Amino acid sequence: MPATSPDKNASGIVRFDVDSHILFQLGEKLFARKPLALAELVKNGYDADATVVRIIFQNVTKPQGTIIVDDNGDGMTYELLLNGWMRIATTEKNRNPLSTKFRRPRAGQKGVGRFACRVLSNKLLLESVAIVSSGKKERIKALFDWKKFKAGSRVDDVEIPVTRESVPFSTPTGTKLYLEDVAEAWTSDDVRVVRKGLISLISFNRGRGIRVFRRLSSPPNSKKNKVRFPNNILRDTLGAD
Repeated sequence: MPATSPDKNASGIVRFDVDSHILFQLGEKLFARKPLALAELVKNGYDADATVVRIIFQNVTKPQGTIIVDDNGDGMTYELLLNGWMRIATTEKNRNPLSTKFRRPRAGQKGVGRFACRVLSNKLLLESVAIVSSGKKERIKALFDWKKFKAGSRVDDVEIPVTRESVPFSTPTGTKLYLEDVAEAWTSDDVRVVRKGLISLISFNRGRGIRVFRRLSSPPNSKKNKVRFPNNILRDTLGAD
């Protein structure tokens, strides 16, 4: 059957379509090394005015372990999840270059935290508690199975299950990222690179000190293993359960 000739007078509208493989491509381009990806997640906690960020490594000396990034920042509302986290390369940090409470210059890259998660593990459970517009507190949970974002599929065709619930106002705000089924094994050298990458968060303003220490053979409180900086604690527990 002969092909139909296009109507020279036809017009219309076309739109870009995004393949799911972009999550992998951007992650690889932005974070060539996994310590840089993990440091980015800590910076996101810093941007949320966290005073404590803990990193817990569970059985990561081989693949399939878990990394938990836990901060006590402002947390993320359902609306911020939709309009920030779920929007690729959001301009939120351009519109608001300083954090809400401490007026910190934003340290994280612009809207790429989810790509860091994609590089580090095959699954992500995001759990966050924040104050919502009503003045109450709410917890949201979202589960990302990165393996579902396959090349050839559209990124907006993959459904992300989300739950939200009211919690007592005494519940601390903050965000926990459970990076499950880690893609690669971690070494002590990797952890040192993470620590080095966070030196840029140092603030020498009075009252905004941070402590960065590793759990080594010497006690954490020894001068050998503690470095004092002028609003976070990064605790490295490589291989701890």
